[in-house]
Amino acid sequence: MQASSHPLLLRRVAPLMCVAALALGLILTGVAVGAEQDEKPGQWTVTDARGAEIKGEDFYGRVTVLLLYADPSESFVLPILDDLVVQYGHRSDMALISVVDVRKVDPEAQSFAMRRLDARRLATAARVRRRLERENKPDIHFLSRKLPIVGDFAGRIFELYPHWDPKRHTTVVVLSPEGHHVGSWKLTQGADNGRTLGLVDDAIQFLLEQ
Repeated sequence: MQASSHPLLLRRVAPLMCVAALALGLILTGVAVGAEQDEKPGQWTVTDARGAEIKGEDFYGRVTVLLLYADPSESFVLPILDDLVVQYGHRSDMALISVVDVRKVDPEAQSFAMRRLDARRLATAARVRRRLERENKPDIHFLSRKLPIVGDFAGRIFELYPHWDPKRHTTVVVLSPEGHHVGSWKLTQGADNGRTLGLVDDAIQFLLEQ
């Protein structure tokens, strides 16, 4: 069978082959790689800090990056979040979502927790805008809308993807445009995370170029 006679098949298979090759590379570097086989991956529904419903399938067609962490590591994760927003916030083919572990929050305190998360979203937008001005970079339109922060009260996202203790580490999860889990990276407070962040960036760039 000549591959050139089946271009449609190649267009369907090539992205899967690319993701498989990337996954193999991640395994060799010791990164947690998902083995998700669902026909419709990323089937989760949560509520963001503004009270809007967010579904995993809403991000199909985009490279999606999830930052999984808990409040004790907030000061550590904010510079990482800012860097990702400055680098990728202008892209329409990518989504960045902060997922905060609030599974142990008392149900009566959930509304207060949501207000805190929304204040965090607005503060992040303000910080990034000031940085863009300092670095003479163009503004990111509708920036605050591109910074969904999710309080995962039921643990739907944390239970779906490989991650490390959110109180001690930040986990960066990368999903392909088809919603498949490509890999999870551990960032540790006080450690040199430069190499790990480089691998995350390599994975994002790889998927964006497909």
